[in-house]
Amino acid sequence: MHIFKNGGEEVLERMKHDLGDGLYAYKAASADEAIEAAILDSDQDCYAYEIWPCAEVLCRHLPKLLSELSLNQPVSIHDVGAATGAVSLTFANLGYDCYAYDHDKVAESWLIDAASEQKLVVHTGQDLHANVQAAGRYGFIILSDMFYDADVSAFAKEITQFAMNVGGYVCFADPYREHAEPYIKWLTAQANLDCKMYAYTHLYDTHAVRVRLGVVNEQN
Repeated sequence: MHIFKNGGEEVLERMKHDLGDGLYAYKAASADEAIEAAILDSDQDCYAYEIWPCAEVLCRHLPKLLSELSLNQPVSIHDVGAATGAVSLTFANLGYDCYAYDHDKVAESWLIDAASEQKLVVHTGQDLHANVQAAGRYGFIILSDMFYDADVSAFAKEITQFAMNVGGYVCFADPYREHAEPYIKWLTAQANLDCKMYAYTHLYDTHAVRVRLGVVNEQN
């Protein structure tokens, strides 16, 4: 297995992934080796070392959505399940106050390296609930592809409820994942659901769908 040293620890070989406009995030150089690493070490999450299409869809479409909100002060971005930080880095590059949260420490270290190398500020290692509480209605919570696992999907539901309680915005992707259905059913049953919920998915890697209050708008 190809490795490189990070603070004395052996981790996967990584490569730069172009996000456009000269911006990049890191990902595993080999998906097979990422899976092998996860098998050998239960603390590693092979899904965290890839940049998934829905994350790239969010990078392309969310800046426009945020500009449409026309809030009287800037929102803070809370990237939950940030992995190596494609979304966080994109919004930090646009000048947003960004917070990234992920359980995988190798992925987080790659995000920190990419931010430092590109002179961007992304806050890591902080308390998600405290930050969302503090942001209130100026917090924008991004749940990027958290529906591949039942437990992770349940956490997405919990943080969505918390964000709704404090008046924040929530955007999730990808709503067609296996474990998204219980989340969607719960979401549509909420009496307090308002215009602060958004969903995106990727179709053929070039098309996005935004779901807002049950209305589907195609975004090209």
